[in-house]
Amino acid sequence: MPARSPRQTLLRQMARDEATRVVSYSTRSAIEKMAEEFARDMLRDPEFRQYLRDEATKAAREIARALREPPEPRE
Repeated sequence: MPARSPRQTLLRQMARDEATRVVSYSTRSAIEKMAEEFARDMLRDPEFRQYLRDEATKAAREIARALREPPEPRE
């Protein structure tokens, strides 16, 4: 079998790299689309929306409380 020229080897490597990027991008896009659909479905649920609102309120209160407290002294 004749040896491949460096140019042909480089071209094959570039094609492989691009194919990997395309598959990776396509996979990431499909996952993002599914996540968006899942989030839309979840936000239609009134119980979930209330739970989310309660958790966000609780987190905001904890942040506000922490901001009001004086910083701990450094050693």
